[in-house]
Amino acid sequence: ESEAWAAPILTCTVCTAYNRCVVTLFSYVMNSQDEMIAWQEEEVDWGSFVPYPVILAAADRSIQRFANDRKWPGTYPPIQSSNQGSLPSGVEYEDESWKEWAFVP
Repeated sequence: ESEAWAAPILTCTVCTAYNRCVVTLFSYVMNSQDEMIAWQEEEVDWGSFVPYPVILAAADRSIQRFANDRKWPGTYPPIQSSNQGSLPSGVEYEDESWKEWAFVP
């Protein structure tokens, strides 16, 4: 029985210094006994998977920037995760670029 959602969780535009990407996030439950993760040429972020806590912290920071610029289209104060843009203890990512990722609402 699968716990994955058939419908997308969210769709947004991610802006970097050099491009913009439309990203659709799905839930996928992996059976690690039968499946394995492998690098692919076309994979997001040059083949590395981005841990969900990093995405959540990056989204928090993006929302904070929009709110500080009074450009946040939602309610104030914006709803954010309990980490408020910080990575939880024990979570690391290869570089600090995630701190500037822009998720365009």
